[in-house]
Amino acid sequence: MQEKITFDALINSVADKNQISKTFSHSLIKEMALVIQHGLNRDGVVNLSGFGIFKLHEVPSRPGRDIRTGASITIPAKKKVLFKPEKHLREMINKNFAMLKPQFLENDKNENSKSVELPPEKQENIAELIKEIDNREPVKETKTETAPVFENKPEEVTPEPNNHVVSEKNEQINPLLVPDTKEDSKNRAPIFISIFVILIILLLFWQFSGDDQPEEKIAETKKPVIEKTVEPLKSQPNPKTETQKPPPPIQKKEEIVKAKLHKTSEGDNLWNLAYNYYKDGYLWPLILLENKDKIDDPDFIKKNITLHIPNIKSTQKLSTEEQSKLAQGHLLAYFEYKDSKPDDARNHLFVANKYDTDYVHSRLSEIDESDLQYVKRFSMK
Repeated sequence: MQEKITFDALINSVADKNQISKTFSHSLIKEMALVIQHGLNRDGVVNLSGFGIFKLHEVPSRPGRDIRTGASITIPAKKKVLFKPEKHLREMINKNFAMLKPQFLENDKNENSKSVELPPEKQENIAELIKEIDNREPVKETKTETAPVFENKPEEVTPEPNNHVVSEKNEQINPLLVPDTKEDSKNRAPIFISIFVILIILLLFWQFSGDDQPEEKIAETKKPVIEKTVEPLKSQPNPKTETQKPPPPIQKKEEIVKAKLHKTSEGDNLWNLAYNYYKDGYLWPLILLENKDKIDDPDFIKKNITLHIPNIKSTQKLSTEEQSKLAQGHLLAYFEYKDSKPDDARNHLFVANKYDTDYVHSRLSEIDESDLQYVKRFSMK
């Protein structure tokens, strides 16, 4: 994993492996990151079938110190993206390293008994130091009335054995495992996949960590406890019990999205437009149905064209009329993807049948029989 790969090299690799254009490869990686980002903003968890789980983890603010000044600071809270790959993906990535096993190194029993060989320069320095100590004059003994003075004899300095010094002749490095230098070109695919996952995680981490601010703690104020004196009640004939009526339920205000006009720019797509206006990217077939004369391919939108964004009465619950229009948009997407992306086309047909079965039955003559069987088989589950 020491080999570094750039974003352009990743795009070229994905395009070559799947035999697609570089433009489509760039859009695929970019849109995948946007889909994961929108899912994390909305739900906090994104589960990609066959790939893994992305989870948003909030790191609280904590005290710290400035690296330059050393002053105490508060590190603001941030959000971190955690990724857990599925089992088969994890096994595929680690397949090339499955043969690696831990090897225990035996300690040399006679390590302490062997003499340590020192370089000649250090041996000469130690010999000179010993000579200087031997030639030093001893301290004369002096006697006083108050306290005796003991004779200080020079201590013999012996060099301590340095177990960390090893001669260059005996220094040998034995490699534990020698990996094969020949790498099959097919084994590079797991490496590209793992690098691709790391790039997505770094991109999402950079986007989430920029807008985080430390949360302010609100001091809780305790209300003073007021003691109430209960007076004895006088007996009353036929007391009337008052029943308290429950408060009326609070009705949430429905978010009404009014119809708007949007002039497209570079990087716009139906998913982003639906998320920006409806806060739900899965409602993009409504925009496709409303602008079917201006959009030739649902995956690409031309620049500098004006699109009509239809209004929705409630973003939380669609009305019957809005569900019917959503079904028409999914059926239109089915016809667009029918030849180029048959799997996606069947999924759109399934969703259209779920929202408005009568409308789908009214156009049975235009739908393939195999696709209808696919929808019926999954509808029964």
